[in-house]
Amino acid sequence: MRLIISVFLISMGIGFYMLADLYPEAAWIQSAPVQLVYPVVVVLVGLGLIFSSKWLLKRDPDLLSWGILGVAGCLMVGPLLAAKEKQGEVERIAQEAADEERKSFLAERRRQQQMQKAIEEDRRERMKDDRFAQYERSVSKEVLDSLRELDKDMKKAVDERSEEYTQALNANPTKGPNTWIRSRSLEELEVQVRAYTRLYEETRAFAQFIENFEATYTASINALELKPPADRIAVAELERILQMWERTNTYTLRQLDVGMLSEALKALNVLKNNWGSWEYNPRKDELSFANREQELTFHQAVSRMQDILKEYKDIQ
Repeated sequence: MRLIISVFLISMGIGFYMLADLYPEAAWIQSAPVQLVYPVVVVLVGLGLIFSSKWLLKRDPDLLSWGILGVAGCLMVGPLLAAKEKQGEVERIAQEAADEERKSFLAERRRQQQMQKAIEEDRRERMKDDRFAQYERSVSKEVLDSLRELDKDMKKAVDERSEEYTQALNANPTKGPNTWIRSRSLEELEVQVRAYTRLYEETRAFAQFIENFEATYTASINALELKPPADRIAVAELERILQMWERTNTYTLRQLDVGMLSEALKALNVLKNNWGSWEYNPRKDELSFANREQELTFHQAVSRMQDILKEYKDIQ
């Protein structure tokens, strides 16, 4: 019987050694003194007591052996329970941080959607009536039709670019630095790189479109060779769109978006291109790089992202 109890005791020691690997956030249990030396000492002391039990308790040595096994079990289960509690605490903290970051990015997404909604409502309001009807007495029908066609082309170009931008936002959900550094695989990072790249391209194209809009349609107006007051009407319609963008800070915000996305891609590419040479310790909330230059590049990019977020808030 004592031999069987001894086998149980040795199995408990091996189990303790293997189970300690399940709690990476409790670093103390994976140290050599605890993970290896501690169960060996418990097992050896237990075996010594078991095989000397016939001298310690001559009447019933098996009973004493079972008691020793129970005490050894308690000694091994106690540290494992403490490690499990520590592991759970670290994971809860990490989850709370990820949830907070998710809420922040969702709030920013709602802001963008609300802005797009405001632009769309403004567009629909302008389309309720034919604004050119008021000029019928002073401008010929042929000229008014030319102005209507030009106005239609401007609206179409704005709508198409806005729609492309909105679709890019909806099709490419993004996460922030706190999520990047907790990535469990290179594939997770690559998904974010692709999403940010697509948004960067669309946002830069939108900003470039706004920047060139006045010059493009001023050239179109000049090509019509309009006489007064038709030329002033055409310019006024162009100015209406430009003023709407100015009211909503559309161009300024798109420029900030371009800067934000550019810095995000810099930070993401540092993590992606150097996968395996950096490590995040959730227990200490520390990110460490093997290369000092990589670490500096990453933190500078994240810092600039935070500065741009402050500019967003100032504009709002």
